[in-house]
Amino acid sequence: MGLKEIEKIINKHSGEQRAEIINYYKKMVDDAVESQSRIDSKLVRLVVDASRYLPSSERQLILDKTVNTKAFQIRTFILNTLKSDFSTEKSHFSSFSEWMVVAIQEISNTFYEANDKLPAPIDKELVENFHKKFCGELRLIFCSNEKFGSAGNQLLIDLKKYFESFEGFEDEKTFLTDRVRKNFNIGKAFTKEKINEIFGQIEQGNSERRIVK
Repeated sequence: MGLKEIEKIINKHSGEQRAEIINYYKKMVDDAVESQSRIDSKLVRLVVDASRYLPSSERQLILDKTVNTKAFQIRTFILNTLKSDFSTEKSHFSSFSEWMVVAIQEISNTFYEANDKLPAPIDKELVENFHKKFCGELRLIFCSNEKFGSAGNQLLIDLKKYFESFEGFEDEKTFLTDRVRKNFNIGKAFTKEKINEIFGQIEQGNSERRIVK
């Protein structure tokens, strides 16, 4: 059910009946977020459309719950998938980590409209809030008392891939990158220029492989 269908139903009624229908949609989207094992684009569209008729404070609560639930789901996936030990040493980087590639695809499929360039958000405010929350989750996962060796540069490369995949949330990008860099042992973090160089090489290699296929 889309926004037009919801509007059509609500606009047929007034007074208490209208309020009851709006409360019904509120409960419907609230229950849907609570019960779904996976937040997908269909549910996100329902939440965005149905919540437009709610008071701003109630709408924000449901949108926040959707964002927080999805960020937690992806965080759980990363923790269950991550195998890298960033405290070790590594000198060669030839690909993006699988967990980041999957996370980017999941974010894109859930919150964005597909197109040929950068994906367009289903709802700009919702997407912006998701990325803020997700950057916080990444900080909690990776920034700890254990310092990174040169292997930690894989994380900087992966973060650049994430940042290049989506527009906006510039303050969070800068804060997270700076925080991750502080987690390195002295002299182990590559310069921004070196990270950009490796990122470009990986992207070029991926493009060439797609052409060959």
